[in-house]
Amino acid sequence: MAAPPIDFDLACAVAMGFVEHPRMTANLHQLTVIDQRGVPVGTHRDWLSNADKLHLVTRDYLLAREDVTKTSTSVGPRASGWSAATGVKTRYDATTRAQAAKSQARLMLSDRGVFVRAKSLGFRVFDFV
Repeated sequence: MAAPPIDFDLACAVAMGFVEHPRMTANLHQLTVIDQRGVPVGTHRDWLSNADKLHLVTRDYLLAREDVTKTSTSVGPRASGWSAATGVKTRYDATTRAQAAKSQARLMLSDRGVFVRAKSLGFRVFDFV
């Protein structure tokens, strides 16, 4: 029996932290489906489409979060004044971009019924009003 098709809208919700899916992990580079034993059964590299607005917003969010993580190493007690200030500004800008993308995605996911679908499947839904 073939596996059911991947719900890429739900994968976007997982990647952005809105939905906890016990058998799916998603990041900027790949979407991984896991069986009940925790063994990966499918990997979809470059899963974000350039044709879907939700995928573009998800990519923007994940890139911004990646930028936040990268700049976290440049800000610290050993950083010089200028590099620390630059790092703080970069991290602030990236966080602002991530928040804007997440707000936009929340509306799109809600319009597409992803949160209702996730709840009906028994998944935990976070940050949803």
